[in-house]
Amino acid sequence: MFLAGPEIEFSEFRKNSFRGIFFGLSNFALPFLLGYFAGIYLLSLNIIPSFPIVILLASNPLIAYPSVNKPGITKAPAVVTAVSGTVIADTLVLIVLALGRKWLAAWLTRIIFRQTRTEMNIVFGLTTARTAATLAIVKDDNVLNIYPRQYV
Repeated sequence: MFLAGPEIEFSEFRKNSFRGIFFGLSNFALPFLLGYFAGIYLLSLNIIPSFPIVILLASNPLIAYPSVNKPGITKAPAVVTAVSGTVIADTLVLIVLALGRKWLAAWLTRIIFRQTRTEMNIVFGLTTARTAATLAIVKDDNVLNIYPRQYV
């Protein structure tokens, strides 16, 4: 994904943006929901133990991308849809993973230090805002010009 994403032409993505966004959202949501219900109802797990199953099912590698890259058909609509959808799905997985990690840390802090639920929500909210700001900086480096292109 990290090699395929920058190779996609933005003009090709804009032509196929609806397909890529739809594929990415469905490629994330369907495995996410199926993994959640499988963990809860089939495996009789609670929410937290079923979370790794959900993350594993919702993440997508682009293993076959090098075989498409060599013939030079990366501008084909199907390839652009697959790559952009995978980038969207994996970005959503990373966001959910970051939020889950932050919530778990806030919950553990609440248990250890006997905080109230409101204090836990404040800790989670403040650290989540930092995560969102970090993601915005990483995803929007052209607007902020924090790092030159060769470092990103």
